[in-house]
Amino acid sequence: MTTRNTDDGFSRHDLARYYYLLRAKVWLIVLTIAVSLLAAGAYVITAQKVYAARAVIQVEQEPQKVVNIQDINSEDFKSLEVLKTIEQALTSQSLILRLIKVNNLDRDPSFAEPKSDGTPYTDAELIKKFEQKLSVQLRHGTRLIDIVVEDPDPHRSQQLAEALVKEFASEGFEYQSNVSKTASRFLVDQAEQLKAKLQKSEQALQQYREQHQTVSLDENQNIVVEKLKELNNKVTQASAERLKLEADVAAVENAKGARPEDLLAIPSVAALPEVADIRKQLSDRETEFAALSERYGPQHPKYLQMKGELNELSQALNRAVRKAGAILSNSYKAAKATEQKLLAALKQQEQAALELNRVAMPYAVLERDVESDRALYESIVEQIKETNVTGGLEKRNVRLIESPVLPSKPVKPRKLRTLALGLLGGLGMGIGIIVAIDWADTSIRSVDQAEDEFGIPVLAAIPEVQREDVSWEPALSGDPASHEAEAFRTLRTSLSLLGHEESRRTIIFTSANPEEGKSYCSLNCAAAFAHQGLRTLLVDADLRRPRLSDMFKESRNSPGLTAFLTGGASLMQACRPTSIENLTVLPAGRPAPNPAELLASGKVTGAVFGELLNDALLHFERIVVDSAPVNAVSDTLIIARSVQTLCVVIRSGRTPRRAIARACRLVHQAGHTPDGLVLNCMARSGDAGYYSYYYPGKYDSAVYGSSDTGRSA
Repeated sequence: MTTRNTDDGFSRHDLARYYYLLRAKVWLIVLTIAVSLLAAGAYVITAQKVYAARAVIQVEQEPQKVVNIQDINSEDFKSLEVLKTIEQALTSQSLILRLIKVNNLDRDPSFAEPKSDGTPYTDAELIKKFEQKLSVQLRHGTRLIDIVVEDPDPHRSQQLAEALVKEFASEGFEYQSNVSKTASRFLVDQAEQLKAKLQKSEQALQQYREQHQTVSLDENQNIVVEKLKELNNKVTQASAERLKLEADVAAVENAKGARPEDLLAIPSVAALPEVADIRKQLSDRETEFAALSERYGPQHPKYLQMKGELNELSQALNRAVRKAGAILSNSYKAAKATEQKLLAALKQQEQAALELNRVAMPYAVLERDVESDRALYESIVEQIKETNVTGGLEKRNVRLIESPVLPSKPVKPRKLRTLALGLLGGLGMGIGIIVAIDWADTSIRSVDQAEDEFGIPVLAAIPEVQREDVSWEPALSGDPASHEAEAFRTLRTSLSLLGHEESRRTIIFTSANPEEGKSYCSLNCAAAFAHQGLRTLLVDADLRRPRLSDMFKESRNSPGLTAFLTGGASLMQACRPTSIENLTVLPAGRPAPNPAELLASGKVTGAVFGELLNDALLHFERIVVDSAPVNAVSDTLIIARSVQTLCVVIRSGRTPRRAIARACRLVHQAGHTPDGLVLNCMARSGDAGYYSYYYPGKYDSAVYGSSDTGRSA
């Protein structure tokens, strides 16, 4: 026999089960809520009152500066990291310890109650005590930080909040002052080093000047450069003049024997002073001659005189042109000599410039070193002055915008919050206890749970007995209008629906463990068949604890099942009529020393239990057998094959699942699969109210007569 896996998550059945479970145990929830509220109320009444003072500081947007040094990185105080850093700095242990020492809290017995052994508190213990009073919180989306100090004394809470802000500011000022002093000492050391370096650089520059006699090297260098430029221009001009004369001399040499007019085409020849002067005179006389010719005529004396002068000038020009070659040659030689001298002077000046550059390069390096050292020294001196000024000023990156006021009402204990937590805690505790008990409970308590667990249909759910006379009287006779009686009618109907009537005439009731209610279920099921008008035989097959025999007050020495099995009586001799119409009972009879062997074979006649059922079916329409628990003894397993329908009775909220599973497995091994389950003693108003879940009270007012013979379930 296998069981179903029910670990498939929550279903509607689970929700309904927990709903009825909580509804049934609502008294426990109410009890835990009451206890929790009482505890919360006691705490509110007895708890020490605590007051809170709040100070609010604002973090400035601009960062704090110590000195105007370019290599100091500024911090953005708008960033969350910096704000959080300041928030954590307000709770630093050094700041708290400083506050404790300054305000003598370590000597205040109301703050640090003396230890029983008389030993003083350590710094760590004092800090921990104050941390319990302190709360620092950054307001979201702002640069405001709330500082809250709690204390039983409202005045001291205000004083401590003010002192914390003050000590934080003082600590920041001291830190800034120390930084300024450190920076000042560092800058002074740097200034001394730079001063010594500047002096060495200046001495080196002076020694170089004296060594090379260069008082004003820059001025000399400018003069040399100007001279070099001037000589370069003169050399260029001289070279151009020489080249020009050289070309003209060559042209004159090539033009030997040519007419004077051809030589005058050479620029250098035409530019000779002698030639140019004669040509000018000749040009003037030609102009005058033309005028005389027009005025006097060719025979006039002046005309003739002027003509003679023109001839003399022409001859003089021809002579001058013919002498131009010698003149140009001399000019060419003079120009060439001048060019050579200028080139020599240029080379000499270039050498002087190179020599001056050789001297000027080290000089420039030394001069740059002096200028650099002087600039650094002057910068450090200026920074020292600024540090000395700013070091004496208190600059803070936080500003107090709300001073703590004297609190008028305590913040602890929080009455409404404590009571609300007590209410919720009691509710949660009650639900938790109920759910924990439910999880720890391994029994079966609902129809859905049983069917899901074992895969066997539940034929009926029998409620707890509510009659004042809790006797063995069948419910259908004692209270036919009760839920209990209706449950057995449902059981009767469920059994009739299991199959054809001829195949469901013999029914056996068993259970996993003793005292599950199988005997009572057997009695009521047989009474239900009898009330339907069916001749019914109720067999007490539990030879070890014959409860039905006790129910009908049969003597243990009277004939019964034992007598029939041993051959001491016939079936009809062993049976006894009852006060219920159509119901006959076969009691267990005398005690048997070996019930299992007796049920299996029979010692005298050899009759077996199956033969008893076959014989009884000749006289009765239904046979209901009450047997022993399966897990306790093997009697039921012996006779299980002889019956047509086998029902396992489970006591709700009591029978463990493992015991039921083992019983079903044993029955299956004996050759008979359980046909159905009967849940007995289902809670009506407790244990989740499963009975009311499966049997709504809509028909509670139905009235049955003393007998329902012929009435169908």
